Amino acid sequence: MIDYKAGSLISMKKMLQAGKQEEEKHFLASLTPAENNIYKTALSVSWVSIRAAAQLLEKGAEALFPGDPGGMERIGHAEALDELQGIYKIFLKITTVPYLMNQSAKLWRSYYKKGQARTEGNPEEKAGAFIVEDFPKLPEIMQRLVSGYLAGALELTGARNVQVTLDPSDSQVWRWNIKWE
Repeated sequence: MIDYKAGSLISMKKMLQAGKQEEEKHFLASLTPAENNIYKTALSVSWVSIRAAAQLLEKGAEALFPGDPGGMERIGHAEALDELQGIYKIFLKITTVPYLMNQSAKLWRSYYKKGQARTEGNPEEKAGAFIVEDFPKLPEIMQRLVSGYLAGALELTGARNVQVTLDPSDSQVWRWNIKWE
């Protein structure tokens, strides 16, 4: 079983609880008993099955953003803002995009028990890539979550018009191409 740290589930839970009451009610009604248990008991430091996390996130995205194909990216974006605006807020104002991307690659194993992350890029061209290897079965939902998280994190450095595009050409290597201003 591949484990995943539940930080995004906690961010999603905050979004559901802060939103319309019907959103969380609809979400809770869609859960299996096992999913409900994870949703109610997981902490941001908890490890959960990546498959269970992906199912919960997919249901949460549908409840929060019905019919929006970018709902998962929006949850990832919100997670970055939620996790990084606290004590890191001042630090991020003086951090460069390449530095933050490198730190994100180093932190990958703090959130996923599988895969090796690294970055490539040319800061002068305001372009780079976030790359994960050795994780051939990264669920598509998590791929989209990472896209949103990267965009949100980079925006906190002051980068504007951040564009994150997943390159699906190699299922053995996940590559998010990133451009910013």
